[in-house]
Amino acid sequence: MASISLKEFWSLTKEERGERYRDLTDHDKFLVRISMDPGAVDSQCNFCRHYRGFGKCDAYPDGIPRPLLFDIKHDHDYPGDQGIHFQPREESP
Repeated sequence: MASISLKEFWSLTKEERGERYRDLTDHDKFLVRISMDPGAVDSQCNFCRHYRGFGKCDAYPDGIPRPLLFDIKHDHDYPGDQGIHFQPREESP
């Protein structure tokens, strides 16, 4: 398909944008990506007393594995977790 301008791209429906994204220049693809809302990430880690922010915690100071962030409940051993598992944060009075 022929290339498409960024202005033309934004005038398309969401479905059409998904199909035509590949027809943008690399620079325009970058502009599209940085303008998109990343959305909120709902992870068990956000509610754990061991979580330190930015995808790191006491069990994984160099970065929490993606499956634990999104797919697997961390209530049992997982490779490299040093025996540290999910524990709910204490609520402040």
